[in-house]
Amino acid sequence: MKIKTKIWLLMGALVTLMMVIDVTLSYRKIDQVVWSDISSEARDVYGIIMSTRRIYQQQFLENNIQITNQTIGLLPAHSLSRIAKDFANWTDNGIVFNNVSDRPRNPNNLADAFEQKAIAWFRENPNEQERLERITTEQNIGYLLYTAPIWTEAYCLKCHGDPADAPKSISEQYSTGFYYKVGDLRGVASIKIPTGRFDKRFMEVWGGEITKSVIGYTMLFFILSIILDRLVLNRLITLQRSAEKIASGEYGTRTTPQGNDEISGLANAFNHMADKVQRDIADLTSTEAELKAHQTWLTAFMEALPDAVVVKDGAGHWQLTNQAARNLFRINALEWHNKSDMELAAEHPELTPIHEACHSSDITAWKNSEITISHQEMHGPNNRLHTFEVRKMPIFEADNQRSALVIISRDITKRRAYEEEVRKLSRVVEQSRESIVITNLEGEIEYVNESFLQTTGYSREEVIGRNPRVLQSGKTPEETYTEMWETLSKGQVWHGEFINLRKDGSEYIELATVAPVRERDGRVTHYVATKQDITEAKQTHEELHRLASFDNLTTLPNRSLLMDRMEQLVAAGHRSHQISALILINIDRFKTINNARGIHTGDILLKSLGQRINRSLRAGDTLARLSADEFALLLPNLGTDTNQASWDTLAVAEKTQTALSHPFLIDNEKISVTASLGITLFPESQEDISDSVLRRANTALHRSKENGGNQSSFFETGMGEKAEQRFRVERELRGAIEAGDLALYLQPQMDSHGQLAGAEALVRWNHPERGLLPPGTFIPIAEESNLIIDLDSWMISQVCELIAREEMAGTPIHISVNLSPRHFQQTGFVPWMRDLLIATGADPTHLTIEVTEGLLINNINDAIIKMADLSEIGIHFSLDDFGTGHSSLSYLKRLPIHELKIDKMFVQDAPTDPDDAALVNTILAVAEHLHLRVVVEGVETKEQVAFFNNRPSVIYQGYLFGKPRPAEVWIEEWKSQQPEKSEATAEIIT
Repeated sequence: MKIKTKIWLLMGALVTLMMVIDVTLSYRKIDQVVWSDISSEARDVYGIIMSTRRIYQQQFLENNIQITNQTIGLLPAHSLSRIAKDFANWTDNGIVFNNVSDRPRNPNNLADAFEQKAIAWFRENPNEQERLERITTEQNIGYLLYTAPIWTEAYCLKCHGDPADAPKSISEQYSTGFYYKVGDLRGVASIKIPTGRFDKRFMEVWGGEITKSVIGYTMLFFILSIILDRLVLNRLITLQRSAEKIASGEYGTRTTPQGNDEISGLANAFNHMADKVQRDIADLTSTEAELKAHQTWLTAFMEALPDAVVVKDGAGHWQLTNQAARNLFRINALEWHNKSDMELAAEHPELTPIHEACHSSDITAWKNSEITISHQEMHGPNNRLHTFEVRKMPIFEADNQRSALVIISRDITKRRAYEEEVRKLSRVVEQSRESIVITNLEGEIEYVNESFLQTTGYSREEVIGRNPRVLQSGKTPEETYTEMWETLSKGQVWHGEFINLRKDGSEYIELATVAPVRERDGRVTHYVATKQDITEAKQTHEELHRLASFDNLTTLPNRSLLMDRMEQLVAAGHRSHQISALILINIDRFKTINNARGIHTGDILLKSLGQRINRSLRAGDTLARLSADEFALLLPNLGTDTNQASWDTLAVAEKTQTALSHPFLIDNEKISVTASLGITLFPESQEDISDSVLRRANTALHRSKENGGNQSSFFETGMGEKAEQRFRVERELRGAIEAGDLALYLQPQMDSHGQLAGAEALVRWNHPERGLLPPGTFIPIAEESNLIIDLDSWMISQVCELIAREEMAGTPIHISVNLSPRHFQQTGFVPWMRDLLIATGADPTHLTIEVTEGLLINNINDAIIKMADLSEIGIHFSLDDFGTGHSSLSYLKRLPIHELKIDKMFVQDAPTDPDDAALVNTILAVAEHLHLRVVVEGVETKEQVAFFNNRPSVIYQGYLFGKPRPAEVWIEEWKSQQPEKSEATAEIIT
């Protein structure tokens, strides 16, 4: 829309608004005037009414006119309504007036609804003197209703007070209008003036005012329009045409100013602007040429960049790209200029996620208002996944409006891979458990890893720039450093150990590898040291060496070190014919001392004994501890004469015996010990080895023990043969157990009534060459080794199978079987016993395990626990050879023992030897008191039976009642001859 049209419309609207305001104000003014006239007229009528009423009233009263039916009409209240009615005969103005009440004495004075409302209003507002309002009657006639209150005065009470005081004509004819009081509202004077003629007059006057206003404002509008057109619009059109000419390229166009007003100033400013534009156009043409040159250079620069470059405008539309970007986004064949990311994504849907990510990061860059760097993965032109480092630089105008967004995407796939390798290497180095130190060629530390800091206690700040000699303790040999630098100067890797100090002054040992670091051209630029703290490993190695070679209690060499030194002496003796000697020393009855005084005292005794013997030795002699109470003396290089070597060895043995003969003072108690010694010389031949030497000395030691101890025995040839025989028996017995050459025998046990109480299981060995062997020939040998465990396992298994079989056959039998202490002391014995009973199905209540007092010596508490566990499942325990051991009788009340077996050495002479009889009586009394069953073994004569018949009931076992026989044979005979055997046994007992 042209400005001229806008100005005309604006002026028209303004003039119209002014005219409307003027007409509105005129309307209100005329309305107020007309309303004032009507109100004034109503008040005039009101004045006439009230004055007439007062005059009539006063005249009526002054003449003492009696109120009758004929005179009552002269009263104002009655006559006024008649006057108002007759008033219409004298004028046509339509005015209606009357005095009315809401409780009138006659119907003519009855107030209508409008007047009733006015009466109510005056009662609510007693201070008001008049009321004006417009009303419209039901006949649709408009009136101005003027009402004024009529208050009760004193003289009014003559007629309207008490009915009794009122004239008879009033009180008899009217029932209302009484009981008023002074000040009560009797009614209102009502004047209704028709508004029709006033409205007509109002519209005539107001219409004339509107006509004058419209004519006046229309003339004003046209006059102003002509003035504005001449003074403003025409001159502005001239400026517009001049501007259009300049815009079309006529830069010399100018306009002529008219006068000195603002538009003339605008014309001058326009001409000044035209001059400047003309000059700027000339400058711009020159600048444009320069910009084209720069753009050509910029385009060439962008195209030469390997990075993808995109420039977007503030709205996100693509404006500039280089070839790398067009290749990356595959838009070479597209019209990409001024397109958005989403429009380009529509051309290549597979790149939609990439464009969406680009758009999202654009928003972030604009929001941050600074260079933003992010990483984006996408498939490159080769369709391989590449990682790009995206750098976005937002550019803003001076008013902070978005101008351009420069995006540079660099392919960092190879760099990321290289950085990942570097990070992996860095993590390996930093997390390495070995200390890593890198120094320059001057030896200044440039890098240390976390392990170095933890090992040394230094912080990085304390060591960076310093020389590693800060760690030196002074204990590393100078030759080590000399060798290291000579090796490094040759460009080689050096390995070695350093003894260094931590920051807290503690010493540690490092195993180090120092290597030169070379550049690609071979130049050495740094040294890297990888060091491992081996302090603990060294200590562990030394401790292992000590544990492997020395006894932990006495710190003497152990068996391993002794055998090593003895092997060296044997080998040297073969070459030099030098004779050496080995003495084995065993403390007599050491277990008794250990059990009586405790392990602590036993340990002190062993250490003291070792120290005392050691003080009497020559330099080069070796004292070693082989086992708990066994020591060994190794005497090297005693010469080449056997006799002299024997005498020298015997002298050392006697010296040792003498040293041990003096009591040891332990915890203020003197303890005396004796020792048995076994002696052998070596080497005896070229085939002699350390094991054979030790075996000979051990054989000699056994001779000393068998002869009562506290003596020394030289090894003799016969001793070797006996030892060899024992070894052969042990080997053959092991094979016999595996081959099943052992046999189970049973010997009956009878009660005092001649009934079979059970049987004891015994073992025999069917030797393939020597026939049936009794237990005495192989049981002692088995007990010296773990072979007794295998033998026990075989015996108990056979007995359990036999018990289960006979119970299934309906002939249950109770069987006792001996158990070795070595087997019982095994950790898994109780579970093994339970599993065996389950596997065989044997009733545990039919099994009695016979144990000796030797079982209780080593660990009474362990024995009690195991025996209690087995007793809970029904197994009985018998204490065998009771009275021959050394254990305390107090054990009996602590152990779950069911039975005592009196050894045959007491049974044989009990009838004739009072001492044996007294001992047997004591055992029987103890058993009776503890409610234990007693088995008497080795019963062979009727005199022995007669002796025990006079005492508490016992169980008999011996040759008198039956010799041990093979289990199968014994079972069959027992089943077939049971009645006869019972009678025969009863006869023997009686």
